[in-house]
Amino acid sequence: MEQPDKTWAWWGGKYHWGSKEEALKGVSTKEQEEYGQNQDDCWRCGRTGHRTYECFSFNTRRGTALLTASWKVAAVG
Repeated sequence: MEQPDKTWAWWGGKYHWGSKEEALKGVSTKEQEEYGQNQDDCWRCGRTGHRTYECFSFNTRRGTALLTASWKVAAVG
């Protein structure tokens, strides 16, 4: 398995963003506020089923492109 870049941390068998700031990079304040109103939604992409630190989405619910880790891009591409 390829090693993740320094933006990602390995915790309990899953990749996670290293910090909230890294996870939310590129997400507008307006979207963060909208998604943060519902505690079940991820503040990064706005979807349910995971938390901000676990988010692997390529775009937000509104279609904003999100940053991805190099290991994720390599696995998909």
